[in-house]
Order: sequence, then C-alpha cells, then structure tokens
Amino acid sequence: MLPVGLAGAAMLLTLRGPRTDQPVRGHRVRVAACLGLVAVLAGPTAYGVATLEPPHTGPTPAAGPHPTGVFGRPPASVSGSAPVSVTAPAPPPPVVVRALTRGAGRYTWAAATVGSVDAAGLQLAGGVPVMPVGGYYGTDPSPTLARFKADVAAHRIHFFTDGRRPASSRTSSADLIRAWVHATFPARAIGGRTFYDLTGG
Repeated sequence: MLPVGLAGAAMLLTLRGPRTDQPVRGHRVRVAACLGLVAVLAGPTAYGVATLEPPHTGPTPAAGPHPTGVFGRPPASVSGSAPVSVTAPAPPPPVVVRALTRGAGRYTWAAATVGSVDAAGLQLAGGVPVMPVGGYYGTDPSPTLARFKADVAAHRIHFFTDGRRPASSRTSSADLIRAWVHATFPARAIGGRTFYDLTGG
C-alpha cells in the first residue's frame, strides 16, 4: 500500500500554490483523501482477513498472516526454552478419566502435571482440579519442591503425571518435583501414560 500512500501525498503537494481552478482543486483533494484512506485502512483490513480466513486450532492461535501460511505459529522462546507446539493434546481415554475422578472429592487436586496445556486437558475431561506444575510452559518456579512436598504430605494431591513436554532446565521447580516423584513413588501405567499415586495407595 506504500505506492497508494505516496500517490496521495504527491497529489496533495500539487495543490500548493495559487488557487486558480477551484473545481479541479476540490476534485484532487477528494481523490487524495480517498487514496490516503485506502492506504491507512488496507493494512489492518488485510491483517484481519488473514486472521479470520484459516481455521483456528490449538491452545495458542496467533493473529495475522504467517510466513509459512500456517495459522497458529508456536510462540517465541520463553526463558530460553524451545518453542512449544500449539497442537492441543488428545483427550485422555476413559480409563484415565475414571482414575482421576475416583475419590477426587477427598483431594484438593485430583492430579498434578507439568504445564497448563496438559493440566487443562485432564481437568476438562474429568471435571476435577488438576495442578499445572511450573505454570503454562512448565518453566515457572511455582510451586517449589518444598511446597509440593508439603501438599503431598497433607494428602492434597492424588496423582502426578509427567505431562507432554519437559521443563526448560534440569534445575527448574518442575524438574525437581518430577525427579522427587520418580524416586519416591511407584509408577503405574493408566491409559497409555504413567501416573504416580502420591497417596501411597
């Protein structure tokens, strides 16, 4: 749209000087104004169309055009971690949902897993609270290992499952929690993924 904007600016420059021909001058003003309006609105319009045209999929869809023509590009690197996929995880099988919901009322959290995307999938499928260890990407220092141990000791969390994506470093809270759970509780396969019963049951 740069040529359109330049054309409008050039037309406005030709209006300088004595006003000898008012009808022609008025026509040029209107044309220049229209060209300027087209130049100003073309960018936002194209951006909006590029956002509406492709299907919106994944938990973190992106707005606007994408260089590869694929909507929903991965977000930029966070805390030095590699970009994550925006593809939503597959719904957990019924056997996982049954395990999560069985006796869930006795716990603050039916399960804990690394990252909010995996936690949200389990929570939506089972209708029970699932703790997202490490926040959205699994890289936040929350909860700390000490806080997680306290919650386990108080029987507030039933299961732990690793999640779909490792944390960004081996010293993050999520990795420390994962390592402690692996070393302390026996693994149990449920519906094709590994769970750890933090109650010792």
